[in-house]
Amino acid sequence: MVKFLDLFDPIKKGDFGLTEEAIYKSIQHGGVFIPVWGGNQDHIVADRFVSKNGRTKHNQPITIFKGEGIIISLDGSAGSMTFKKNERFALNHHAGFFKVKKGAKNMIIPEFFALFYQKQLQEASISEGSKTLTLDQIYSMDFEIPPYTVQQRIMSKIKPLLEKKKKLAGINSKIESLFAKKIVQ
Repeated sequence: MVKFLDLFDPIKKGDFGLTEEAIYKSIQHGGVFIPVWGGNQDHIVADRFVSKNGRTKHNQPITIFKGEGIIISLDGSAGSMTFKKNERFALNHHAGFFKVKKGAKNMIIPEFFALFYQKQLQEASISEGSKTLTLDQIYSMDFEIPPYTVQQRIMSKIKPLLEKKKKLAGINSKIESLFAKKIVQ
C-alpha cells in the first residue's frame, strides 16, 4: 500500500473566481483560447474555452496547466479523473491537476491510475448532493498499486480502446451540436 504523495506531486487546484462571467470577459483579452475544465465527470470534449490571457473575477491571471498528468474533479463529479498528455488548459476551483513525482516514474503509469483508481476516489467523496473530495482525504488514502510491468501489460491492451472511445466522444459531441441547431426555412 502506498499513499498518494508517495507517487504524485501535490494537487494544484484550479482558479477560484474562474466563473462563466470571467470566461466570457476573457474574449476581450484576445490571444489563444484553451479549454476550461471543472467538476466534470470527464474532461475529454471541451465545451468552454478561455483566453490564455484571461483573468478571474478577482482580476488575477488564470493558471494555465500543461504537461502529462491527471485532472481530478474535487466537487460535482468528485473523484472523476482524466489523463492528459501535453495539452494546455485552465481549471476552475472544482478541479485540480497532478503529475507523477520524478522519483516514482517507474512505479505508476498516470493513465493507469486515472482509470483504475477513479472508483476508489469517487466512493471516498462526501455529501448527499454535490459530492466533494478534499485534498486531505486524497492524501490520507492508501492505494494498492500493482507492479509497473503489470500496469504496462494492461495499458497495452486498453490503450487502443481508449483512443476509439475518445474519437467516439468527439463524434457524439458533434452530433449533439447538430441536433441542438434549429433549421430555418
